[in-house]
Order: sequence, then structure tokens, then C-alpha cells
Amino acid sequence: MEQIVEERARLHRRERDNVFVRPYEDYDRKALEEICYHSAQRGHEAFKDRKLFLDFWLKPYLDYQPQYTFVSVNHEDMVVGYLNGAVGKLFGFQQLGIQTLTTIRMLGRALRGEYDGFPETKEYIYSMVLRGWKNIPEHPRDAAAHFHFNVCREYWRSGAAVMLIEAFERVLQDKGVNSYCGEKIISKQQLERFD
Repeated sequence: MEQIVEERARLHRRERDNVFVRPYEDYDRKALEEICYHSAQRGHEAFKDRKLFLDFWLKPYLDYQPQYTFVSVNHEDMVVGYLNGAVGKLFGFQQLGIQTLTTIRMLGRALRGEYDGFPETKEYIYSMVLRGWKNIPEHPRDAAAHFHFNVCREYWRSGAAVMLIEAFERVLQDKGVNSYCGEKIISKQQLERFD
């Protein structure tokens, strides 16, 4: 098994500016959670319920289609970015199931007062319930796959995002998938810092 993992990593590994891309492994999960959670916090604890937040954003990809997740690591093998991908229509239903249950749990906790003192958490949940469906990017009808990615701010200009997308594209080509779309949800503040 270890030899298969090494071969898979060798095939997808590419270096640029001391950043490498390799397929996701189970031991990377905590690092992906850290990047996902902290990038959403914008420097302070905006969302109190870490587990439910991560269940909403990462669980569908890591539990159902981890073979389409790639990580970007620095020269010390520290994960500095990731791309979660998904292929096929079934994933949409799996994702919807997890995200619906997670949203119901969040809403229940909010109604019980568990998020009192965390107005940003409550606003986030109510926004997801009332307006969330409007904010989902529309995928082209012919897109058989989609992805989203997240890279630590210090590595935004390292080429990590491009390498992650290229690794995903190679897997899609191997599977004969000819179309995909990407999505990246960022705040206005993040967009301004990126310029």
C-alpha cells in the first residue's frame, strides 16, 4: 500500500518556489481543517462552532471523494493549501445531505442560545438559512466536476493554487472528464488584500 501511495505522490508531485503538490492523505485532515477554519475567521473567532463549520465545508469532500483532494506543502512538508474536488452528480446529493443536517444542527444550537455572545456566528447561520442558496455559484450544465481551493495567505503568490488546479486537471483527464468549474468564496477584505 505504501508503495502505491509513493507512486501516486510521485506522479502528481510538482515543485515551484519550494512548494509541492501531492494527493491528500488522511493524516492531512487536521491541517486542512486549520487552514479552512482560520481563513474564515479573518483574524478573530467569527464562528464559534468549529466542528460544525468544518463539517459543512470539508466533510463532504474528505468523506465521499478524497481522491479528488490535493494538498500543497512547503519544503518542510507543512500543508499550506488544498484543493477539494468532486466528480459526478451523486456528490451533489451527498454534499447537500451533509450540509443540510449541519445547517439544522447550527440553527438548533443558535435557537437554544448556544451562540449568544457570538453575533457573527448567529449572523452567519441565519445568512446560510435565509440567503445561502442564493450565494451558491451556478455551475455550468456541462461541468461534470467542480473544485474549490484555499491557500494560506503567505503562499498566495507561490503558484500553489495553479499547481493544485493542474493536479486536479490531470486526474480529470485520466478519468475522461472534459469539463469542470471552480469556485472560491472570499470576502471583500480578502480580495482587497490580494491586489
